[in-house]
Amino acid sequence: SKLEGEWKNDVHQKAGVLTFSNGDFFEGEVDENFIMSKGVMKYHNGDQYEGSWLDNKRNEFGVFTDSKFN
Repeated sequence: SKLEGEWKNDVHQKAGVLTFSNGDFFEGEVDENFIMSKGVMKYHNGDQYEGSWLDNKRNEFGVFTDSKFN
């Protein structure tokens, strides 16, 4: 995985893009330990989830878009 964004004193400053080796990528709030909290995950198959995350799992309210029905 690769984390891009603004860094200050070796600490990631929340907003960024986290790219996974399978082609998925997350854009939003993510810390230097690759923990996502709020943003958009775009999956390599075309699906998408926008919302909040807890322990890198979809959490609470969000919108999932299935590419097969779009």
